[in-house]
Amino acid sequence: MARKGKNGAVTAVGGLGALVGFGCMIVGNIWSVRIVFDEWGVPMGAISILMLPATLAIMPWYASLVLGNWWLLALIWGGGLLVSIGSDMAKD
Repeated sequence: MARKGKNGAVTAVGGLGALVGFGCMIVGNIWSVRIVFDEWGVPMGAISILMLPATLAIMPWYASLVLGNWWLLALIWGGGLLVSIGSDMAKD
């Protein structure tokens, strides 16, 4: 009887995409917190670590629109897209 589900190559590519996406998200998190530390100092940096979801929602847009650096926005959104696509591909 034939096995149902996806073949191993699709699962491997999906897992790799999810892994790369998680790496992008981690680098984006560190970069976002680093921008807060550089722009507003240690007290606000500590608060940004405690409020990480808000930091991740606001800081890429701040870096893009105010600082003119669009790489953080591309890294976080691209990483999230890779995680979602990769985890869907890896599911059976």
